[in-house]
Amino acid sequence: MSIVSNVSPLINLARIGKLDLLHQLYGELIVPEAVWQEVVVEGSGHPGANEVKTAPWIKMRAVTNRPLVQALRQDLDAGEAEAIALALEVGAELLLMDEHLGRETARHLGLGRSLSGWRSPPGSHL
Repeated sequence: MSIVSNVSPLINLARIGKLDLLHQLYGELIVPEAVWQEVVVEGSGHPGANEVKTAPWIKMRAVTNRPLVQALRQDLDAGEAEAIALALEVGAELLLMDEHLGRETARHLGLGRSLSGWRSPPGSHL
């Protein structure tokens, strides 16, 4: 199962010490370079940075469709744009993104069935 994540689910779960919940639910996560840059490089010293950097189950992958990313950047930030493009490229079953405009854009591009805003799993107390 291919799961692509944007920044917010990673940082928010790391803040409450629950980043591993994503591993328990999905196994491996794929993040685009812009998400890695924002969380690990620019976020160094903040919640999630070291956890994401050292998690062997979080894989960084470059987006190849740069024209799509540039077009998406008209309305979205780099992480959102690359996450959507990467989800399309890898045929992701799920895109973890909590930003409304990003979710709407992804749906418009055909990710509607595989798209999910961040929600707490059933039975969890997040």
